[in-house]
Amino acid sequence: MDRQIVYPGAIPLETDLLNTNKYALIGLAKLSASIMGEATYLRGLECTPTNPASMTINIAKGEIYSLQNTDGTAYSSLAADTTNSILKQGIILSSTALTLSAPTVAGQSINYLVQVAYSDKDSGATVLPYYNTTDPTAAYSGPAGSSATQNTVRSGICTVGLKQGVAAVTGTQSTPAADEGYTAAWVITVVQGATAITAANIGVSPNAPFLPANGLVDGGQKKTLTHAVDFGSTNAYAANYMPAITSLTDGMELTFKAKTSNTSSAKLAVNSHSAFPLLNIAGATLSGGEILSGGFATVKWNAGLSAWMLINSTGVGAALTNLGLGSTTLKGGLVGTPRIFTASATYTPTPGTRLVKLTLTGGGGGGAGAKATATSQSFSGGGGGAGATVIAYFTLTGVSTYAITVGAGGAGASNTSATSGGITSFAGLYTAAGGQGAQFGSATSAAGGAGGTASGGLININGGYGSDGQSGTFLLTGSGGNSYWGGGGRAANATAGVTGMAYGSGGGGVYDSGLTGTAFTGGAGKSGIAVIEEYA
Repeated sequence: MDRQIVYPGAIPLETDLLNTNKYALIGLAKLSASIMGEATYLRGLECTPTNPASMTINIAKGEIYSLQNTDGTAYSSLAADTTNSILKQGIILSSTALTLSAPTVAGQSINYLVQVAYSDKDSGATVLPYYNTTDPTAAYSGPAGSSATQNTVRSGICTVGLKQGVAAVTGTQSTPAADEGYTAAWVITVVQGATAITAANIGVSPNAPFLPANGLVDGGQKKTLTHAVDFGSTNAYAANYMPAITSLTDGMELTFKAKTSNTSSAKLAVNSHSAFPLLNIAGATLSGGEILSGGFATVKWNAGLSAWMLINSTGVGAALTNLGLGSTTLKGGLVGTPRIFTASATYTPTPGTRLVKLTLTGGGGGGAGAKATATSQSFSGGGGGAGATVIAYFTLTGVSTYAITVGAGGAGASNTSATSGGITSFAGLYTAAGGQGAQFGSATSAAGGAGGTASGGLININGGYGSDGQSGTFLLTGSGGNSYWGGGGRAANATAGVTGMAYGSGGGGVYDSGLTGTAFTGGAGKSGIAVIEEYA
């Protein structure tokens, strides 16, 4: 942000003050743009009927934020700047009364549009005193003694206007488009014969860019920026967010309060965007009952699928039967005993389940074995790495089944790198990587496998590394890495390797102290596990 520099004893110029004002304006504009971007926004300007009701409405004081020329005309002795644009604030400090008329033809209605615009306005015209070089004791009145008035204030103004539509048969009337430079704010519908306008006749114009009345921080805390009320029909949901959603971005998350329950596949239209399919978290079309009348639905935009993913949904009252809960009272308690999966399967939630705790562990990596190329050599195998563990909580969305993949343990090897453990996952949403198999290096060394890496959960636990194997003065053999559930396979001498002991642990390595040149295979990694704890 620029600041004007002046010096002691220097003769002050009018440009010192003008530039100080201009630099402050630009600095505030850039700060505002860093928060709001460069789109047009409105704040305040509430539209209300009079009390008692009449054919007049009141538009409250408020502001408009709009990208404008820094100065469209000369600012005193500073030239106009129409090259650079900044986000300006237009203010109106008093309410505006607007009077409307009803159609005269029976059965007709008319829509009025309240529109808002930004403008710069110079005011405060007065006759200013000027220095008189001929007689310094007697100031000039106006420049060169002309007695001409000059404006002394440049204001950013919020202008409120009313635009009348064309009367038509009720239900077919249309709202006029905003004039150039104006932004649509409110729509008021007036029917033939009306003598007063009530709150029921007033609505926010679609896509009107209103900011939260109490500020962006308050709006963020209360989620008013990303929450809206559905006004669509069964299986065709529609919601207008304020400020309007101008583009759909991958990962964008929104919430709406559903007007109706879905009975089959459904779509969602946001502001002026087209209606796109609503899919469950598995990417499947909704079948009915996933969204409940009066409940809240949370959706996330998937750009790759061009669809909204239903990631959470809640219902109230009797609508719980649509989730198979009957008259169950939701207390949040544990439902039955934990569900344990040691092999890939399909998980069907127990009736009454709304929330699950997931503990997922990937398969352990296999251990390396021994196979010397001559009796004078010995190969000491490393241990396999353990699978990662991811712990997460997930709110069910009404999907009937979820795919569970349990990673298999990696196979051991004798004179090559061992196999890595498989991935364990829940519906493709949460995954725990398997441990790496021990890595063959040479006839005299093998590195232990790396542990699987965890991410994406509430708690992420990486798998333990397998120990290295080495031949030299001493025979060192790797044991398998430890998993969340316990230890890996121990090292073995001239025999088959020891399999990982606990779920997801690595297989142990093998060494040959007799230098026999016989092939001994390292231990296999232990398979992973998925544990699901269900809560009402």
